[in-house]
Parts: sequence; C-alpha cells; structure tokens
Amino acid sequence: MKNKYDENYNGRLAETVTEIFFKKHNYIVSKYGVENNIHFEFIKNKISDNQDTKEVLSKIMTMPDFVIMDLNSQNEINQVYLVEVKYRTFKSYNEFKFSLEKYGDIYKQAEKYRELWDGKIHIFLISNIDNKITTYYDSANRIVDQKFIRRLDKNNHIWIDKTILQEYNTYSERIFKNR
Repeated sequence: MKNKYDENYNGRLAETVTEIFFKKHNYIVSKYGVENNIHFEFIKNKISDNQDTKEVLSKIMTMPDFVIMDLNSQNEINQVYLVEVKYRTFKSYNEFKFSLEKYGDIYKQAEKYRELWDGKIHIFLISNIDNKITTYYDSANRIVDQKFIRRLDKNNHIWIDKTILQEYNTYSERIFKNR
C-alpha cells in the first residue's frame, strides 16, 4: 500500500526527470520552488497574524518548481517559462477527472497559481492511473477555465517540439511504471 512518502518520493523523482530532460535539450533550467530556496517547514509553523505577511508567504509557498529558459540562435533568452511538476497516483480515471474539477487537488492548485501568479505557470503532470503512466501539460489558466488538462502527446499548443515530447513520454513511462 502506498503512503504519502511514496507520493512525495515520486514527486521529487518527477521533478528530477523533468529538470534533466529540459537540460538535455539545451534549455536553461533553474530550480525555483520554495523547497529549494526557503526552509518552508519553518514558515508553516511561524506565521503571524499580519495580513501582508500572510499574503507574501502564500505567494512564496506557491513558487513553481522551475524557471526554464529557451535561447535563440544568438544565445539570447527567447522565452521564459514558470514550470510546476506534479506526480499523482489515481485509483481510477474518475478520480483523475475529479482532481480537475472545482474541489479537486489539481484544480485547486491551478486556481492558486492563477490567483497569485496571473496563471503564468505551466503544469506538467505525470499521472499513474491504475499503473498506466500518462503525461499531461497545460497552463494554470486553461486548467481552471476548462477543468481539463491536455495529454502531453496530444497537445499542439506547447513550446516544446513534438519529437522531444514523445521522448519525455516514453522516458516517464519507463521510470514510473510499476512504482
């Protein structure tokens, strides 16, 4: 039986896989998430009643995992992306669908990213639904608006080349199958 540590372990593994994948394809990847910059366990326990402090800490606690930059042929920064990586295990496709509805986990996180980061965060989701690994990607705004997330291999509105995406899918399946 899986526990919260398994999910946390797989989440960190998903972040590492994503980081290495983007670096391999010549993106500049910078770790940005709160777990990489601030001792967030301390923050959780020490919040005062000051509303300004709570608002700032709320934004800090939702820092996306990575800042990913794409360079053009002149080696100039062409695009910058804020990327959050998620790994989730679902017992069924219905449970996965619920996570994207108004009170579901993925929806609520996308809603928070929309509110605090103007929806500019891109979410990569590696899901395990009954031991079938599927990768998804979408912007926080689109997830909230549509209550849906596009499969990575079917997403035509992404900044990554399709052949590279297929490699990411294949690699993710190989790593997370039977975990």
